[in-house]
Amino acid sequence: MLDNTLAFFGLTDPPFTRPPAEPYLDPPRRRALEQLEGLVRRRGFATLVGPPGSGKTGRAPFIVVRDGRLHIGSDSFDQLDVRIHEIRPVRKLFEARRLLCFSLDCRTGSREQFCEMCPDRRACSRRLQLRLLYCHDHQEDPAILELSRHSFRPFDELLRQIGDLQRLSEILVTIRTVRTASGWTNLEFQKIF
Repeated sequence: MLDNTLAFFGLTDPPFTRPPAEPYLDPPRRRALEQLEGLVRRRGFATLVGPPGSGKTGRAPFIVVRDGRLHIGSDSFDQLDVRIHEIRPVRKLFEARRLLCFSLDCRTGSREQFCEMCPDRRACSRRLQLRLLYCHDHQEDPAILELSRHSFRPFDELLRQIGDLQRLSEILVTIRTVRTASGWTNLEFQKIF
C-alpha cells in the first residue's frame, strides 16, 4: 500500500520522516542562491539579511562535538582553524534528547513565551552560538558551533586575550577537543594571530 502511494506521488521515500538532502528551490530562489555563492567565491564573505525563520542559516552546517572530535557533515577533525564572525547567546530546552523550545535572542522562545516568564526557564540550556568560517583545503566555509556552558570559561579566556572584539573576525583561532578526567569532551580555544 505504501509503495503504491509513494509511486503515485512520484516519491522515493515517505515524506516528513527526515529532512531532505537538499531544500527545494524554485527558479528565483535558485538564481538568488547561485548569485550569493558566486559573490562569496569572488569576495570571500557576504552578509545575508532577512527576517527570523527565512532560512538564512540553512546552508551553514553545524559543527558537532562527538566521540572526542569535531564533525562537519561526514568530515571529522581533531582541531579546526576558524574565524569567528558573530557570537550570539541562545537558549534551548530539551526533553529526552528532543528539542522542545529554543530562543535565538534569549528573550522570546519558539513557544511564543518570554524566556523570563517561562516556567521551564531553569531547565533551559544556555549556549553561545558562534557563526564562523572554518579553514580547510585552502578555503574558508561557513559553519555554526554551539558552545555549552562547559566551554564558556575557555572561550571567555580567548576573548580576554583578543581584547578588542571589533577585531574578532580578523583573528585566526584554533578550536581543539580536550578530554577531561571524567570522560567529558570540552573545547579549547587558542588565538593564532
